[in-house]
Amino acid sequence: QHEYTYTPTPKTQSTIFKVGAKIKHRVFGEGIVLEAEAMGGDVLYTIDFETHGKRKLMGNLAKLESAE
Repeated sequence: QHEYTYTPTPKTQSTIFKVGAKIKHRVFGEGIVLEAEAMGGDVLYTIDFETHGKRKLMGNLAKLESAE
């Protein structure tokens, strides 16, 4: 009998932003990370954007950049 182990490979994100970090998004502009929650190989960020208010974005999809 063979034992198989499946380990999903998370999509890597170049940067993990911490709470309080200043970031930049191509559509929403600049904002500050309010929350960062690990979720299934990714990070769910709650970000307060200067011009678009609070938004929840997945790190791997959002393509966030540091604004610091």
